[in-house]
Amino acid sequence: GRWQRLLWDLMGVVDRGDVNQENICVINTALIFLVFCRRQQCLPHCLRLLRAYEAAAGAGRGSLANFRALLDFWRKYYSNRGRDFASLEYSSGIPYPEWLEMVHQLCGPSDDECSLSYVPPPSPSPSPHQLTRATEMEL
Repeated sequence: GRWQRLLWDLMGVVDRGDVNQENICVINTALIFLVFCRRQQCLPHCLRLLRAYEAAAGAGRGSLANFRALLDFWRKYYSNRGRDFASLEYSSGIPYPEWLEMVHQLCGPSDDECSLSYVPPPSPSPSPHQLTRATEMEL
């Protein structure tokens, strides 16, 4: 949908080398979308769509890896700024622990479907019997 495309664009608009306190609001906006997906229990589906956008864009874009790196900056930034995260809570209505849980989940291990670094398990190889049968069907 349109909002997934907007989210994907938000995740790639700030480069990890250019992130600062002036543009961290872009990261926060993308995180709000993801918090809402998580609340609706559709985060895995949302991330699958984002991975599909990434695949369609080709290897040069790298929005998901870029956003993952931005989340490292986000964690450091808010870990030492009590007033800033209190403002984040107040302005968004999202409790700070929920922000932290979302970031923690997105930065999770590559075997977690809700991680930005998720790598799907390889498809099982067909058995020799299945290959023989498929070949026979083609003939």
